[in-house]
Parts: sequence; structure tokens; C-alpha cells
Amino acid sequence: MSLTAASLPDDPAALKAMILQLQASLRAHDLLVQSLRMRIARLKRQAFGKGSEKIAREIEQLEFALESLQVAQAEVAPPPEPESVEATLVSAAPDEQGDGDAPEKAPRRRPRVSPDTPRERRELDPGETCPDCGGALRLVSEDVSQILDMITARLKLIEVARPKKSCVRRGDRPLEDRLIRLTCEKMVQCPAPTRPICEACGGVHHEHEKPRLLEAGEWRATAEGDGRTAGFHLSALYSPWETWAEIAAEHGRVRKDPPRLQVWVNTKLGESWEDQAGDTVPADPLMARREDWGEALPASVAVLTAGVDVQGDRIEVQILGWGRDEEAWVIDYRVLWGDPSGPRLWSDLDMVLQATFPHPAGLDLPVRAAAIDTGGHHTKMAYEFCRTRLARRIWAIKGRGGPGIPVWPRRPTRTNKGKIPLFIVGVDAVKDAVYARLRLTEPCPGAIHFPRRLDADYFRQLTAERVVTRFERGRPIRSWQPKRDGERNEALDTFVYAHAALHGLISMGLRLNEEVERVGPAQTRTDAAAAGVIRSAWMTTVT
Repeated sequence: MSLTAASLPDDPAALKAMILQLQASLRAHDLLVQSLRMRIARLKRQAFGKGSEKIAREIEQLEFALESLQVAQAEVAPPPEPESVEATLVSAAPDEQGDGDAPEKAPRRRPRVSPDTPRERRELDPGETCPDCGGALRLVSEDVSQILDMITARLKLIEVARPKKSCVRRGDRPLEDRLIRLTCEKMVQCPAPTRPICEACGGVHHEHEKPRLLEAGEWRATAEGDGRTAGFHLSALYSPWETWAEIAAEHGRVRKDPPRLQVWVNTKLGESWEDQAGDTVPADPLMARREDWGEALPASVAVLTAGVDVQGDRIEVQILGWGRDEEAWVIDYRVLWGDPSGPRLWSDLDMVLQATFPHPAGLDLPVRAAAIDTGGHHTKMAYEFCRTRLARRIWAIKGRGGPGIPVWPRRPTRTNKGKIPLFIVGVDAVKDAVYARLRLTEPCPGAIHFPRRLDADYFRQLTAERVVTRFERGRPIRSWQPKRDGERNEALDTFVYAHAALHGLISMGLRLNEEVERVGPAQTRTDAAAAGVIRSAWMTTVT
């Protein structure tokens, strides 16, 4: 519709009516434009997965209709001031139907990848400690590469950054270090993203080839069946949403930690885990692995937890130190002899749990949390002890075996005689993890270290159980049972409770690896004080 002065009516009433009609038309156009913009934005958010090509075509049609409406608006009224960033972009768009009076823009080089292509940055961090000497790393530079990834008929540019870090740890000899700056200076960097190699042809496949490989793939039988039932196996390596590099990097992080490796095998490879927890763990090899680390804590320890088991004539306590990725050290093991029905023995236990331990970095680390078993002897006294010490994270627990029970519950129960928070601990899950980690012989995530002062009786108790599988109605039922009737297992139980206490801290927000960084790299401590010794006629210490 085009208006000129000659086409306007002379009658004021008719002119007013025409103006009102034009204003109503403009308002209708505005409402329609806003509606189309909202629909386009909603469709853009939905443009993923099945039917995305159809949605893309609808978006193009709606954008064309929106442009036609805006042209029609411009013919009946002067262009309004832009009210949003989106309107500014529309008004500033070049007019392809112009008369050519606009100055020509300088030609620019077309980018290799459209600036509208979605981008994602992934950083492969080599960590914070030197793999050679354990010193701290500082950032030197980074290598950045770009990978074009296909996501359901859409492209996404993945920028992979691999920071280069160098070790800043100085020499351990003070005199020589003053004269010459002795540093490790090792350069550390994560490897570049992996490229799988085909076992059949030996060719190297890149990530962008995965859609073509999947399209050309076929199912092949690998076993003989009954002719009626078909079974299929597909691992995460075929997934369009996970890259080979991500899967390989995750395997590198969990390969030495059996519980986490089991999850990786189940979820990424889609394979069943060969359970080795039921195999007997001998005590003698564990005893031969004992270490000497002096009176101070090992430098890698950052958090202490305790496990407490109450017997008819004693209380047994085990204190564990935790480092990066749940590497564990047995710090102390005590047997407190006496009558648990009276207050004196519980007072001795309180002194043990309040003790602090010197760290090579110059700190005194306390016991951050303790788990006390209330499912056996003297339950009422255990409840009362925990009730007044909840602020110190001394928790009443009850171990429960069986499949599917988590190590630490999401919330405690109060349906007990003491009416206090009672945490149900999945002891089978912890024992599976402990026995798997006892097989780790080198320092690594999940490894367990023992001090020289532990005797043979401790290791016999630690390895006193095994997994027994029985069948009920054709279904296998696993349970932990003593190797021999009447064999003591307090060392294993207290280890399990201290492990559960760590998971209790984690459920409250503790980040173990960050806590290791907070304690900082250990410095040689020349004036380390000896750990306090608790003396009582009611207790002895296993040495």
C-alpha cells in the first residue's frame, strides 16, 4: 500500500478514519512480528535431534514472513527506533534491493568456519603436581587445536586446549639450594586427543568420520544362539555424543581404581565386570608392604577419619588418612580395654578422637569425622556419646549388607530408640572397594599404605572375610562371610567405618582433591613434635 498527498481524502472525518485504520493495522503487524519472533526463538531451541531438518525449514519460512511484514511496515510508516538488540540487527541489515548508492565495503577473507557455528572449549589439564617429583606446576603456555564435530546434521567447533606446565619444586638440600637454584623444571602436558586405529585395515580414523562409519556399519553375529532370540552389544565408542578422546581420558583416570573402573566397564564398554572381590586376599603380602614414615603424617595426607567398633569388653578405633583420589594411609589403630557400660571408657575414646597429628607442612590435622557402629554391643551408650558430639561430626551408624545399599545414605533415619540421626552404611559396597584396593601394590589412586608398627593380628583381621555366593530361586545372592567361624574382623570393620565417614564428609561438600591442594606441598619439618600419647589403665595400643 503506497500513500501520496494526492490520494489522501479532503474530508477531515474520512482522514481521521484512515489514520485510525492505519494505526490498528500497524498494531496488528507489531503483535504478529512479536509472535513470529517468539516462535522462531522457540523453534531454534528445539532444532536438535529427530525432525530438526523440518524445523529448520519452518524457521526459514517464518523468517521470510517476518521480513515481508517488516517491509510492509516500512511502506506505511517511518521505521521505528530499535527497541532491542535484535531490532538493531534487523534495521542494520544490508538492503539487497538498494539502488547501489551505498559505498562498497572492503572485501574480506571468508573465514574457514562460520562465526555462527556453535563452539565449545575443552581443556585437558595435566594436573597440579609433577609426575616425577611431586612438586607444584606452573602454567607456561598452551596448545590449542580445533576439531569440527557433527551433531545431528549440525556442525560444532570444539577447541581443545592443552596447557603446558612446568614443575617449580626446588631442591631438598637447603645449602646447595641457596647457592644454585635446583629445580625439577619438568614440562607436563596432556597428550593430544586420540585417533582410533582400525584393527582390520590398520587405518587411522578421525572423530569427524564417526557418522560415516556408523552409517556403513552392520550387525555381525559373534556367537551361536537358539535361533529365536537375538542379543545386541553396543559400547559408548559408537555414541555420537561422546568422543573417543573423552572415553580414553576417563579410562586413564579410573584404570587403577577398581570400583570406578567397574563403572567405566559397565557404562562405557557395555560389558559385565569380572568380580574379583570374592578371591581371598592373603595377609602376609600386605604385612610385607608395611612402610616407615616416622611420627609425622605422610606428606600426601590431607583428611583424617575414624571408625569405631564397640565390643563387650573393649572399644577398637582405627584412624585413616586420605590423600588425592582416596589414596589411604592407616595412621593409628587402638584397642581401648574396659567396660563400655560406664563413662570412663567413653571418655578415653573421646580423648582419642580429639587428638591431632603433626603434618610435614607444619599443620596439626584433627580427625574430621568419625563413624561409630551402634548395631552391636552397648547401643544406648553409643547413642548418648554421639548425641552430644554431632557438631564434631561423630556419627552413629549401622552397617547393613545387601545389594544396592549406598556407602552413605542421602539422609539419616531417626526411627531408633535414641531418636538421634542414624546413618545406614552399605558395608558390602565398602568391602568390595577395600578388598579390590588391597590388591594395588603401587602408590596410585585408591592404594592403601600400612605403617611398620601394625602386627600380624591386624592383617589377619583385615583379611578375615570373603564373598560367598548362594542361589535363591535361581538368583545369585552375594554376601560377605568370615573365612572361619569365630574369626575376629574388627580391623576390617573399623576400616570400613572410617571409609564410610569419608563419604559422609563428601556428602556434606568436602572435595578431597581440593583439600589436598589446600594443605599444600609438604615442606621438610625439622621440629616435628611427637604425637600425643594417651595413657590409661583401661586401654592398650596395638603396636
